[in-house]
Amino acid sequence: MLGHVGFSPFDGEVETSYAIAEASRGRGYGAEALLYACSWAAANFNLPGVLALTESDNTPSRRTLERAEFEHVEDKLMRFQGNQQLVSRYMWRRAAGPAA
Repeated sequence: MLGHVGFSPFDGEVETSYAIAEASRGRGYGAEALLYACSWAAANFNLPGVLALTESDNTPSRRTLERAEFEHVEDKLMRFQGNQQLVSRYMWRRAAGPAA
């Protein structure tokens, strides 16, 4: 197993989280898994979008989200993973049109 993608409720939205095994990072698996999982969740649960949060200093995670077609929305100081820290908020939005 290379990793996982999951979904959970967060402040009235659906948040995704993901992890890729350290030995498999840097190969695009995370972005590919996120993109397919978000497309699947949007189609099957009629979601207009999916939220992702990451530490603002976590450049590899931010790059993964951007490659998975997430858009950076804001940076915000909040409690995240047990600590008060600067967090980057990203949104993935379902494409409009027949393929959506």
